[in-house]
Amino acid sequence: MQLKAKISSWPQSAQRTRRKPCARIPHSRNASNCGPFVTLWPTDDPGLSRAQRREVQTLLTARGHDIGEVDGMLGDRSRVAIRAEQERLGQEASGRAGQKLLKSLPGD
Repeated sequence: MQLKAKISSWPQSAQRTRRKPCARIPHSRNASNCGPFVTLWPTDDPGLSRAQRREVQTLLTARGHDIGEVDGMLGDRSRVAIRAEQERLGQEASGRAGQKLLKSLPGD
């Protein structure tokens, strides 16, 4: 209750600009930039473990994509490479790495 009273005593401008922490990403280093999800994860394409994400990055690097360090963390350059490979494979170019992409990359 004390916190509520303190916040309500702030000037209106401070109340409007105050950001709430992102509850969806509890350990995010950049929680102040959290926003709504753009789309939900496709239910027909399960996500990847960190080891599988490293495998995808290794396969992308082997195909000539400059994704940076192979660390299992899919950053901007990895997502650009994923989109390019998805387009080449005739998949929806979402930039999300899932089981479908992982199974498609080694076989072509």
